[in-house]
Amino acid sequence: MRLLKRVRTVERSLMVLKPGDLFGESALVLVKDVDDTLGANMAALERFSYRPLETEPNMVLTLAPRWKNYEDYLASLTGDYRRDARKLAKKVEAAGFELVRVDIAREAARLHELYAQVHAEQKMRLFKLAPEFLPVLAEELGERVRVLGLRKDGRLKAFTTLVVDGETAIGSFVGHERAALAEAPLYLRLLHELVAESIAVGARRLSLGRTALEPKARLGAKPERLRTWVRHRSPLLNLVLRSFLSAIPHDEAPERSPFKA
Repeated sequence: MRLLKRVRTVERSLMVLKPGDLFGESALVLVKDVDDTLGANMAALERFSYRPLETEPNMVLTLAPRWKNYEDYLASLTGDYRRDARKLAKKVEAAGFELVRVDIAREAARLHELYAQVHAEQKMRLFKLAPEFLPVLAEELGERVRVLGLRKDGRLKAFTTLVVDGETAIGSFVGHERAALAEAPLYLRLLHELVAESIAVGARRLSLGRTALEPKARLGAKPERLRTWVRHRSPLLNLVLRSFLSAIPHDEAPERSPFKA
């Protein structure tokens, strides 16, 4: 019922807004990245002419209680996957990159610069974080927010964020220098560091989002279905939109079995 009340409040607000007031040139309203645990509640959105669009899945790695550190995780992998992980770490180190825990307040400008480079490469950009987003998030959540980075010659070249929410660790925002990616597999190295950090904070699951499905599957992550609920603010165009949603394709996660039987 609380969800329905919030939707009603938002819908009343939208009725008095022109598209440019809130959404720029877009007249689409989206409720993004809804998993199956909220499925029954989200069905209430159909009363407001929203319809579901299935997207790429959220990749989630279940962290075994027996893993007390990253080495325990590596020990649970089959030989090929374990060797690949160790080679990856050595390659990044040999290229001169150092893993660091980033001081968010001190490096806020550099973090936003790297994030903006990744954002500019995206084909679809629904929003862009403000420069102050990460510092404010860190101020509000304290140690529950961590930024893991790779530095070379004293300069931050790539980063990813980890937010701890109860027993779930969430790997979310990333940033990098495009040129640095040609030197070493920085993104893949940071994925492994997310695993290490999630184990260190005592999380039971690591949510990795819905991009780069292949490398996340190689970590051992499994797909969890996600939907985005969509409505066009024009009733006529909304009818047309609804007929196309089911035909929009999305990528499926590949099957990988990196763990020992």
